[in-house]
Amino acid sequence: GSSTNSVRKLIIANVIFFILSSYYIPSIFNLFSVYNIQDSNFQIWQPLTSMFLHGGILHILVNMFVLWQFGNQIAQIIGHNKFLKLYFISGLISGIFWMFLGTGPAVGASGALCGLLSAYIFIAPESKVLAFFVFPMKMKSFIYGFGVLSLVFGLFSLVNPSYGFGVGHFAHLGGLIGGYSLTYYWKTKKLIPTF
Repeated sequence: GSSTNSVRKLIIANVIFFILSSYYIPSIFNLFSVYNIQDSNFQIWQPLTSMFLHGGILHILVNMFVLWQFGNQIAQIIGHNKFLKLYFISGLISGIFWMFLGTGPAVGASGALCGLLSAYIFIAPESKVLAFFVFPMKMKSFIYGFGVLSLVFGLFSLVNPSYGFGVGHFAHLGGLIGGYSLTYYWKTKKLIPTF
């Protein structure tokens, strides 16, 4: 679909931070990643800053593709201001979940993106998506299934962090819950068009 200004600016910001942290100022990676609140590296700003960092070229490419593909649609449906609120609130809640349930540093926009995707449950639940770029599914089925997987693997990672396979499952779950809750509130107040 056509691009929106808010999505373009978010992509540019993510790319700039990726270049800075990867090639010019690598120290910001540790400073801006989000850590567990009991970790000595934890800082209060990290739930916000961590959503602008990525752990590698594939990480940022996939996340920016998802942002471009779905963010533009959502921004056009619910409007620029609500889109940004949804993105940042979901990302912050994602970081807060990691603060209390995660182990080690977490980075990436995926928590915010999970919040955007969860909005589809209310605005376009029957729309189709290629889950993990392979399996055709209804959007609502994909989101609920992804939420269950995030919870299960997150719980496994509490037993042993290696069972998380290096993925921020609790961060994803936090983003899904944040986006779902905010969009549900907007729906009940009739502030957005819903299915």
